[in-house]
This record gives sequence, structure tokens and C-alpha cells, in this order.
Amino acid sequence: MRSRNVWLGVGLALGLGILALSVLYRTTVDAPDARVGVAGGSYTQISALRLKRMFTAKDFFLVNVQMPYAGEIAQTDLLIANEQIAQNWERLPQSKDTQIVVYCLIGEKSATAAALLVRQGYTKVWMLDRGMVAWLLAGEPLVRK
Repeated sequence: MRSRNVWLGVGLALGLGILALSVLYRTTVDAPDARVGVAGGSYTQISALRLKRMFTAKDFFLVNVQMPYAGEIAQTDLLIANEQIAQNWERLPQSKDTQIVVYCLIGEKSATAAALLVRQGYTKVWMLDRGMVAWLLAGEPLVRK
């Protein structure tokens, strides 16, 4: 009887672990797009799977704001610390309606960068929700240069 209870406990623990992982995967890797309101407008949070699909016809400007450097997603157009964006506007697309996707390691720095871009008048700003961590959880590689 005791070994049966142990196995039931193990089964329950495994089941709960699988459920927790599926929730983590869904909320980290494939969450629906979300609009985030900030001063001057809003930006869109996108999932790693959404970004992956966008690469089939890349028509956006991809910006890594993670410094110190921790790697990057292939086809990144600009590496710049979010603290340096305001001093480097000339490195960003001049057209304010260019779609720009920003990312960092976990999403905190890219949220700050996205809000700054919106305040500067960019109208199509997207942010990779949970950053490179979500990208890796989606099974996608990082490039290290």
C-alpha cells in the first residue's frame, strides 16, 4: 500500500510539473500580442513564436538593446544599449513609420527602449516579450559575435 501511495505522489508531482511547464511555455514563448500604453502612444509586445514567423519575410528593423552583450538574434540590424539610444537617433530608421522590434535579455531594457521610441514619434514599435530568454525557450539559437 505504501509503494502505491509513493507512485501516486510521483505521478501527481510529474503531472503538476508538466502543467507548470506548459503554462510557462505558453506565457513565455507563445503569448498573444499585447498593446502597452506609454506616454505618447503605445507599443506591441510580441511572443518569440510571433517574431520567428516574422522572419519569413523580414520587413522590420531589429534592435538589440542588451548591454553588456549577451548574444543576439540572427539578422539583428543594430546593437545599442538602451541608455545610448537618445544620443544615436541617426543610427535608427529616419522614417517614423518603420516597424522596429526591440529586444534584450529578459524584456526590461527593451520595454524602456520601446517607450522611448514611442515618445520620439515612432508609430510601429514592437518589443519581444521576455527577450532572448523567450527566444531560447522557443528553441531558437542566439548568435555570439
